[in-house]
Amino acid sequence: MPDPVVDGEGHPKEPTASASDTGAARANDGGTAISGTVVGSNVNSRIYTLHFWGRAAGWSLPTVLVGLIVVVALARQPGGSIGQFVPVYVLLGAALLASVLLAMLAGEQAGRGDFFRSGLRLPAALLCLVAAGAGLLWMEYLRDHGEVDVAGGHFRVENATEVGDGGEATLVVDAAGMKRDGMKVTVSIGQPVRKVGSCAAVTTLGVALGKQVQSANRSLEDGDTADLRLDGGSEIRVRLIVHTQKGCQVNLGVTKVLLYG
Repeated sequence: MPDPVVDGEGHPKEPTASASDTGAARANDGGTAISGTVVGSNVNSRIYTLHFWGRAAGWSLPTVLVGLIVVVALARQPGGSIGQFVPVYVLLGAALLASVLLAMLAGEQAGRGDFFRSGLRLPAALLCLVAAGAGLLWMEYLRDHGEVDVAGGHFRVENATEVGDGGEATLVVDAAGMKRDGMKVTVSIGQPVRKVGSCAAVTTLGVALGKQVQSANRSLEDGDTADLRLDGGSEIRVRLIVHTQKGCQVNLGVTKVLLYG
């Protein structure tokens, strides 16, 4: 067994720590501190996440209600030109997006005291619901008063071939279930196959529901549109009156019928 190390006065020397031992100890302390920080950070992150989703879920009811209103509105969309529905889409989309942001910001602002503690969150949620409800009412209005593009199977043109000056063809529209106050009719004027010349180019049409032809619908050319006021009947009969040169004959047609109002 080796003798203990003594100093010059015969006292035993205290053992001293080497640099490597000191560094290892500090490293251990640092590792413990870092580990504790990471654990604390993870715990805080989980708490924040739970708090976020808890607050967001609490404010998700307006989003759910707005979403249901949007679904109902889209399900109630009638047929017709897509352009008339664009403002409704914008209104419904803005309401839905705002309600989603409201729920997300409710979670984000959970520990803060600005917007969501200022008394504005409830009016903001109500505004989203009002906007969505307005979109639904607008869609219902369009069901009753919006434009309806009548399909070819719901109208026909009688006596439309080889019509001379002063002659008439009749447009018959089946408007059952599509009650509107006005109708737009786009007419076509063509040259008969067995005829030569350019009669279609010198022909105009008068378009009327009754005996009297309105001035705006008196001299329509190929591709023009007549605007008529309706009396509410389920079957609409429109006169197409030909004005052309003597001896000319033309074929008449209708390319589009649009109900509105």
